[in-house]
Amino acid sequence: MQQRVPDWESRLAATIAAWWDRAHRPATGADCAAFAAACVVAVVGVDPWPAGLMRYRSVAGQARALRRAGWRGLVDAADARLGALPGGGRIPPLAAHRGDIVSDGQVLAVMTARGALAFGEDGMGYLAADSLIAAWVVGRAG
Repeated sequence: MQQRVPDWESRLAATIAAWWDRAHRPATGADCAAFAAACVVAVVGVDPWPAGLMRYRSVAGQARALRRAGWRGLVDAADARLGALPGGGRIPPLAAHRGDIVSDGQVLAVMTARGALAFGEDGMGYLAADSLIAAWVVGRAG
């Protein structure tokens, strides 16, 4: 089982801080999928996405890249990649803990003490808890 790294909380906080003022620019790898991957790296030290997946320039380009990789969208990709991590797998959204990844079907977000934090076109923001449709455990027993 892929365990959380000993200093995952401070690593996750540093990752969130580093992303907080970034502009949403898929062409530079700054979108919700890249943010979620950076959070997974902070928590368990493993990048969940295949090499080269983040090479697209727009939201439409992301959709094409996901389809080329064999996935119907972000939730399908997260099922495949986060579910494949040792210690990973899908869980009910209300069972998500800090450091787990969640989705409202449109974006991927990380669960924090304040809620599901997403990086989107308007920067950082919290998703409504009742909008979450999927969650994945990251490096802990589900």
